[in-house]
Amino acid sequence: MTAHGAGKDVSRNDDWNREALAAANVGLWVIEIDRNSGHVRMIANPVTLRLLGASEDITPEDCFNLWVDRIDARSRQHLWAIHDEFIADTAMHEVRYLYNHPSWGLVPVRCGGRRISGDEDTLVRIVGYHQDMTELHEAHQSLREGLVRLSLACRLGWLGVFEIAQLESGELDLTGNDVFYEQFGINASASMAERLERMGSRTVAEDKAKWRKLCSPDLWPTGGQEHLELRVAHPRKGLRWYALAYEVVSGPGVLRITGYASDVTEARQHERILREAKESAEAANAAKSIFLANMSHEIRTPMNGIIGLTHLALQSNPSDDQKNYLQKIRSSATNLLAIINDILDLSKIEANKMVLENTNYPLEDVLEFVHTSLRFPLEQKGLEYV
Repeated sequence: MTAHGAGKDVSRNDDWNREALAAANVGLWVIEIDRNSGHVRMIANPVTLRLLGASEDITPEDCFNLWVDRIDARSRQHLWAIHDEFIADTAMHEVRYLYNHPSWGLVPVRCGGRRISGDEDTLVRIVGYHQDMTELHEAHQSLREGLVRLSLACRLGWLGVFEIAQLESGELDLTGNDVFYEQFGINASASMAERLERMGSRTVAEDKAKWRKLCSPDLWPTGGQEHLELRVAHPRKGLRWYALAYEVVSGPGVLRITGYASDVTEARQHERILREAKESAEAANAAKSIFLANMSHEIRTPMNGIIGLTHLALQSNPSDDQKNYLQKIRSSATNLLAIINDILDLSKIEANKMVLENTNYPLEDVLEFVHTSLRFPLEQKGLEYV
């Protein structure tokens, strides 16, 4: 027996069919209505009896009454309207309603069937199915809640979601969520052509090439994500920066890109402010360095003159006291010149050109200079240098 032939035999097996219907929570029933007496009964298979909450030994008459009694009051009017359609013709009809199961509580149900008896037959026979939709209903509810949460997240994060699809006609259709339309100042009710035209016209001239690439399916990359930034002249908010990320999604006969847009205007403005502040600080630092260099040069010139004249005075045979004073004047002037050179070293440090020197110095001369420099202010305060 071939595999195909074995498949046919399995699909015709009654046990296999029963297990498949039970797994899908689908039960089968036949409703018979006597036109003369108005007597109604429901013949149900075991799956239907379980879904109705009926015992297996229930009579067809009681089964119908149980079903009718447990239909939720909110669904009865609609259900009986469909019931009349079942009797009126032999077309397939379907209805959804709520059923009060004796053990499970309120259950969403999908019910469908058609009349198989003739128009003039005294006994009307309708065959159909009864399906428990709880799992599907819960899945739909979970999906709806997920979409609500996603919409809220997009709103709170101001994240626009968009899609550009190439239709079979070759035209492009731009769609997005409410945030995306608000980001770019587009009316959600605008036509397909108007949405594309407004996006293109509001993109600044420097970024129009990026927008044209986005609207060229031949240039859409396959695989991976693409990122770009667009500057847009919003009709109410002025110039805005948007960061777009997207990837190509191919489907049966349709090529599209799907992505998101985030408003990065504040981030770009902060970057500009920081860049301007950095440039201003660098300019101020450069001006300070120039000032220090000029000031040091202007002070060094007279200090060299003082040192030179002191040197000449020391060569003119001064008295011992005059010689001591002249030496201290020369020492003070030399130290002041060293301080001026230190100021210049600050500019060297900022330019990463500082060089440390390793030199000897006479400690006794330093202490003597400190004593001489501090003696006069200490004497004025009645203090003594020890």
